[in-house]
Amino acid sequence: MAEMQNVGTDVGQLRQDIASIKGDLGTLMTTLKDLGVEQGKQLYSRAQDAGDAVRGQAVQTQEQVGHYIESRPISSVLMAFGTGFAIGTLVGSRSYH
Repeated sequence: MAEMQNVGTDVGQLRQDIASIKGDLGTLMTTLKDLGVEQGKQLYSRAQDAGDAVRGQAVQTQEQVGHYIESRPISSVLMAFGTGFAIGTLVGSRSYH
């Protein structure tokens, strides 16, 4: 009879331990989720900053090209023609058999 009480006590303790482990796992999962969300926010912020920097450089380059074209219209037309001719020659020279 004493052994049955010991088994009952052990089973009760085992249930408490399992409940405690479940609680700890829930806390751990919540913590990991929060960390993942925070890291995701940081990555998103970095990506936005990089995008803003690239956008700023593109606008600046566009303005510089515009000023160059305004100050040297003939050179700009000749460069555009030369570039188009070179690309057309490279693309057109491929033979398709």
